[in-house]
Amino acid sequence: MNCMKKPEYFEKIRKEIDTEIVQPFTGEKNTGILDMLDFENVYNLKYYSMCFYESLRIQAPVLNSTTLQLTKTSKCNWLTISENTAITIDMRCLHHNAKEWIEPEKFIPDRFDPTSVYFFTPSGSKRNPYSFAPFLGGQRICLGKTFAETVSKFVGPTLAHKYSFEFEDKSIPLD
Repeated sequence: MNCMKKPEYFEKIRKEIDTEIVQPFTGEKNTGILDMLDFENVYNLKYYSMCFYESLRIQAPVLNSTTLQLTKTSKCNWLTISENTAITIDMRCLHHNAKEWIEPEKFIPDRFDPTSVYFFTPSGSKRNPYSFAPFLGGQRICLGKTFAETVSKFVGPTLAHKYSFEFEDKSIPLD
């Protein structure tokens, strides 16, 4: 949906699909997009991946992490969290932290391009690796992470190649 709000993003995705997936099959008869996609070439869709991850950052698949209960008192910078305290991680706060993200409320796929200024924090330093965690990480990483990423890399390009999308209600704000 975020890419539909900005046609230039959707067009860039379509061009990437054409270059990386469709053009190598030019001239082959009866080859549909599903025949062209495979596990190797979908990973060449760098811009599509950046848009996918930025969509997860803007609107995470879950609002909060599962509840965790500390087994011992822990100190995190200035914060001391007591033993047996239940905590959750608010994904919106994590993914929209103005100390970690330049213009955090805007959809900017270039945040996931290491050559972009948006890849870094507003101060220019590297982002904390935990500032983006739509599937969490470590021992509690979402079991569906790889499945969701893989399905997205097949379904998204298939839909983008075959269809154009627009909002029926033109009154929806695009920013």
